[in-house]
Amino acid sequence: MSEVAPQDLSHDSISRWLSETKTQPKDVWNAAKREILETQGCLIADETVLTKSRSKKIELVHPQYSRAEHGITNGIGLLNFLWIREDGLVSPIDFRIWEPEEDGKTKNVESAKLVQLM
Repeated sequence: MSEVAPQDLSHDSISRWLSETKTQPKDVWNAAKREILETQGCLIADETVLTKSRSKKIELVHPQYSRAEHGITNGIGLLNFLWIREDGLVSPIDFRIWEPEEDGKTKNVESAKLVQLM
């Protein structure tokens, strides 16, 4: 984040903000939607697996495919959505933790839902 932010931010300030803030996906979208709807750009969807191969008792950990591991691993699925404007400015617009047991949705359903909002 510190590399793509429009102003100088230190890694420590970002970490401190993340640990103190209880940001929900709707908060990120509400902050970004005006800029997104008024500019030309490209939507980037990024799927990340936070590998927790030794964790057996963390709620969100479940088996899933990880490109980094080249196979099935236990981990937490995270979907990130970014908007990249024509001038190169990057804005985070949404994030989701994939919880298939709770919501019964696939990662593709979550991505399609976001695109419909736009």
